[in-house]
Amino acid sequence: MTQFANTGAFSNLGGVVTLNVYSDTELKKLTSITHGTQYTGNTDLDRVYTEHVYKNGPANRLNLVGQDGVLKLYNQSKFIPKEAETAVANFWNYVAGEEIVRFVNTVQESDEVIHDISGDNGVLAAQTYDGNGLVVYPDSWHIDDLSKEQQENWHLTTIIHEIGHGLGIPHLGGGVDGANAGKAGKFGNELMGPWSVFDNPDGAKSTLIEAAALAIAGLTWRNPRRLASWVLDDKNQKAYALYNKRVTTSTIPMSTLPSVLDVKALKDWGKAKLFTLDTDYFDSKIYLSLQSGVVSLSLAGYMTKDVLDGDFVIANTKSVKGLPLPLATTRGFIIDVTRPESKNGVIGVLRWYPNGNIVVNFNASFKASENRHYFDAGLTAVTNLNPNF
Repeated sequence: MTQFANTGAFSNLGGVVTLNVYSDTELKKLTSITHGTQYTGNTDLDRVYTEHVYKNGPANRLNLVGQDGVLKLYNQSKFIPKEAETAVANFWNYVAGEEIVRFVNTVQESDEVIHDISGDNGVLAAQTYDGNGLVVYPDSWHIDDLSKEQQENWHLTTIIHEIGHGLGIPHLGGGVDGANAGKAGKFGNELMGPWSVFDNPDGAKSTLIEAAALAIAGLTWRNPRRLASWVLDDKNQKAYALYNKRVTTSTIPMSTLPSVLDVKALKDWGKAKLFTLDTDYFDSKIYLSLQSGVVSLSLAGYMTKDVLDGDFVIANTKSVKGLPLPLATTRGFIIDVTRPESKNGVIGVLRWYPNGNIVVNFNASFKASENRHYFDAGLTAVTNLNPNF
């Protein structure tokens, strides 16, 4: 690692995008949204559909998202109050429809560090891709005729903007590289373009263009993901996430899971197919039951490896023949059967990601030095076998 990054910048060879996540029609619609107008969007993103590349001119666009599909951030900046971290992360989580940004408690857990650098260089903040993390320049801020709340809103909207770059989203101010609005001094509603609290007194509200740009960026990650697919449904054109005063609210659907009524369209509801998966981290197998596009995953046993510091990938289902992948990140609790009185028995979280990774994360309070513990965990996920997707 470098001083401020554990995860290096990434792009696919030649800047190519993954093409099996969206249909041709869907990809065309995403780029028609991101094309934008004179002062919104980014015409470079047209190339995602016409050339199947994600580039800024000849250069590949980069992101800092790790293997688990979540950009993990450690905060050292005085501009980001601890109390605001969840709301800042949730802006992009709501736009994505699932978790893709998380603030963590240690540098070791993080993909990169947000930190301050002294000196006025005319730049408010910058996302770097060379191991220097997300940099904030407090001395560059000279807007004193605002209330404390307005100043903090502008500070944190800038951080949300830079996190967007970390996810791989470019500027969205219109024209080539989304730069028209910046060159013309035009401020608007796109927080990935020129933005000010004067023009947006009610906070930072996401737009369809930003959602479509995130969906495209997800195609270029180490493990590509289908994100913000709600933007493809015309009935969601007015949906948004809104950050304001350390709170993020949303009218966006928070998952791509089908409604209960969609289950009626599933075939062979009464038939189940069973799978087992080996893992080096527990003394028993992982069991999965597939029934009409729905998978129940269960794990019970003693831990055989130390997995007590952050996320650990204990298995991957991508290569399991006949087993579909989940449509969205799905979570379940890990229960400590040995000590059920501890935190109501919940000792961690089990996750299954659309890239096939099965991940465990134990509470920091759990101590490996204690007696052996028997764990029980499970979750249920709707998969891409659902005929409506």
